[in-house]
Amino acid sequence: RKDYRSFYIEDAVFARFRAAIYWLSRREDAVDEVPENMSVAVEACMESTATALERRFNDGNTFRMPPPPARRRRTAD
Repeated sequence: RKDYRSFYIEDAVFARFRAAIYWLSRREDAVDEVPENMSVAVEACMESTATALERRFNDGNTFRMPPPPARRRRTAD
């Protein structure tokens, strides 16, 4: 299943990444080496980073999921 996610990322880093993916995904010499779009690129980066961290710090096993975020209570006015 895929879903929309949002993150805070420095503007300059985002701009460089976007430009690299945009232009390289259109070059014939980059086919099969550059992801076709930013979503594919980010997913691949997250997958490889998670795998490396699992191998290094968790005997290659997937970490258990973190607890759900605490919901903020609305205060009565």
